Amino acid sequence: MIDPPREEVKAAVENCKEDTMHRSPRKARWKRKAINQLAIVGTTISFISLGLALYYHNPANPTDLTWQTMIFATIGFARVFQALALRSSVHSAFAVTINPLITLVVVSSLLLQLGVIYLPFMKSFFRLVPFPVNDLLISVAAGSIVFLIIIIDRKVV
Repeated sequence: MIDPPREEVKAAVENCKEDTMHRSPRKARWKRKAINQLAIVGTTISFISLGLALYYHNPANPTDLTWQTMIFATIGFARVFQALALRSSVHSAFAVTINPLITLVVVSSLLLQLGVIYLPFMKSFFRLVPFPVNDLLISVAAGSIVFLIIIIDRKVV
C-alpha cells in the first residue's frame, strides 16, 4: 500500500488555501536549523530525564522502581509537549479546533501513558510503579520544558 502525500492528508483535515494541491512540492532537505533543533531537544530530554533518574534513584533500595517510572513518564510527556510545540508554528498549540486529530493523538497518548503507570496489570510487563500526584506533576513540568525550549528557539532564530 502506498501512503498518501502529507498535503492530501492535511487538506482533508485542516482548512487550507485553494491552491494547496496545485503547488509544487517543497524540497525535503536537512537544514542547519532543523539539525540544531533536533540536537537541542534531544539533549534537553536526555538531561532532564537522567537528572530526574539520578534524583529518584535509591541505591539503598534496589526494589524501588520510581526512577524508572520517572524516566518513562518524563520522556512521554516531553514527546507530547514536543508534538504540541512543533505543531504550533502557525496557530496556538492549544487550538483544538484547527486539527482535531492532534487533539485525539495527544489525549490518547496521555491516557495510554497514565494507564501504563497506574493500571495494576501493566506493572509486571513494564516494571513501573504508580507514584503520587506530586511526582506526576514534577514529571509533567519537566516534560513541558521541551515545549518552552522549542518556543524560545523559534523566537530567537
